Amino acid sequence: MCSYVRCGRCVELAAHAASSKAKIRNFDILHYAGHADHQPEQPEKSGWLLKDGKLTAMHLQTLLDGGA
Repeated sequence: MCSYVRCGRCVELAAHAASSKAKIRNFDILHYAGHADHQPEQPEKSGWLLKDGKLTAMHLQTLLDGGA
């Protein structure tokens, strides 16, 4: 078991944005090892590259703010 806040157990994220968003909202700390896209001029559009699209920094901020 991990010692991080609300981690409880390590979870392998599916390579799909929709199911990943549902899982990540339950954790305080995330570690991602995979492909990503960096947009230096618009960092909010940077994100993780998944099978069905990109999970952007903007999506992650929305999740932190309580959105879907």
